[in-house]
Amino acid sequence: MFPLYPAKNAVGFSSIRITPPRENKSTVCTSSSTATEKYPSADAKNLTGVNDTKPWKNRELRRQRLLNEANRKRVELSQCYRTDAPATSGKAPEVVPEESSTRDLDDNSLGGGGYSVMSQQCSYDKTMSKMLSGQLVVAISSRALFDFEEENRLFESKDDRAYMQLQLSRLDCAAKPGVAFSLVNKLLAFNTKVPLVEVVILSRNDPVSGMRVFRSAQHYQLPIQRGVFTRGGSPWRYLQPLHANLFLSANEADVRSALSVGVPAAQVYPHSARASSAHPNEVRIAFDGDAVLFSDEAERVYQKGGLDAFQAHESEQAAIPLPAGPFKPLLEALKRLQREAPSGMRIRTALVTARSAPAHERAIRTLMDWNIDVDEAMFLGGLAKGEFLREFEPDFFFDDQTGHIENACAHVPAGHVASGVTNNG
Repeated sequence: MFPLYPAKNAVGFSSIRITPPRENKSTVCTSSSTATEKYPSADAKNLTGVNDTKPWKNRELRRQRLLNEANRKRVELSQCYRTDAPATSGKAPEVVPEESSTRDLDDNSLGGGGYSVMSQQCSYDKTMSKMLSGQLVVAISSRALFDFEEENRLFESKDDRAYMQLQLSRLDCAAKPGVAFSLVNKLLAFNTKVPLVEVVILSRNDPVSGMRVFRSAQHYQLPIQRGVFTRGGSPWRYLQPLHANLFLSANEADVRSALSVGVPAAQVYPHSARASSAHPNEVRIAFDGDAVLFSDEAERVYQKGGLDAFQAHESEQAAIPLPAGPFKPLLEALKRLQREAPSGMRIRTALVTARSAPAHERAIRTLMDWNIDVDEAMFLGGLAKGEFLREFEPDFFFDDQTGHIENACAHVPAGHVASGVTNNG
């Protein structure tokens, strides 16, 4: 039979096309390449498996065989096509061509060229969802992944042409690793057998500068294939069709927009210390509690009534789980990744919070209620977090308060989660 190829349009797959095999020709063009036959010579028997000594008598049989083969492939690609017939013990449903496809059933298409069966168009979002289903999707800006601080100063001067020219002139010069490089590198190491993690560049860069981003990723052997470059436009709106589990960017406005639509997001501090190389087979992530893993309910009590009111409130509510914060979905996704992790790679998490006893109990009970374990918990009672994080050696730390981030970034990679009452207004 003819090989089948999905025919694409600007939105998604719109048809299945059966095309005859191409002639195996040399890559060198010669005068003999202008053959009079469009396709390699073959009789109808070789192409369709039907004895074509009586072509008009066998036309309906040929039609049916082509339809059956197309339908079999259509079932295999069911994630992109709607089949209304119910599944039946592996048998493909009967094909009923749509009226709009009758022009594809004419004598010429049956006679030897292309025969197509039009099918229901599936949206790009649905296709992307199918392709990335079950994976941890990290969207990251170019400045979060690589050190583009020198180039960024030119970018922020609004001279994008000069910025493009600078990036193009450095196309063969790989950028240095950025603040989130270690996190991305280790997460991608989970893809040894099956794809478990997808990293997508989501950048305000222009497409020309995007070439250097991909070149740099190739230099470090990062298997990153997807990217969106908006030339100064806000890229956060592409997070939802990607079904992103995390967005890291140096742009505060983009981070706030992502958080507003429910995507865990943090503004990286590009000048943060780089991650330690002491744990090559372990992804280490540290989270603050209130307004990050948990909601800002307790933080609001603290802001209004002070520490005593906070401690009393949390003691009274100890048995009641805290509402979820913006990063609970990421913690859940990491735990799913851990369950599917290949041998040799693992995830280690830490809760690093300013809470202290007795307020610690509600935090622990909340995690128990979510059926989520953390490997370490630090209840610091207001102590500076930076030196404790230095000992934990995370690949990244998330906190909602800029004071904690500024203290931490001298020791570890860190990002600000602009959520909760302390970040309003």
